[in-house]
Amino acid sequence: MGTVTLTSQAAPIGAIISKITAANGTANANITGASGTLHVIQINNNANSSAMYFKMVDGTSATVGTTEPHFIFRVSASSTLTCVFPGGIAFTSGFTAYCVDGPGTAGTASPGSSVTVHFIST
Repeated sequence: MGTVTLTSQAAPIGAIISKITAANGTANANITGASGTLHVIQINNNANSSAMYFKMVDGTSATVGTTEPHFIFRVSASSTLTCVFPGGIAFTSGFTAYCVDGPGTAGTASPGSSVTVHFIST
C-alpha cells in the first residue's frame, strides 16, 4: 500500500486532488472515503523497466488477485499515462486501487520501483 495524500479544493472547483506515492500490490482502500466522480488520472511508471497495471475497484476494499477490478490501466515501461474523462467516471461507494505486474484479475506482484498516481475527483 502506498501513501495517500488528499487535498480538497474550495468552491467553485470543489475537487479533491489525491496522490498515491509508491502504489503497489497492497490495495489502497476507499481512497476518497466516499462516493464520487473521477475526472483525471495520471500514472507515472517512469522508474520501471516493465509495464505495470494500475487497477481500480468501485468499492471500499479489494483483495488483490481475487477481486475483479472495474478499471485496469496498462502503463508501458518507463512512461507516464494520463487519462481525462470528460463526463467523469462515477464511483458509487468510493474507490480502492493498487498496482501490480499482471493484467486482468490476476497479478499480485508489486512494481520493482515506485509508481506514483495522481487523481482529480469530485
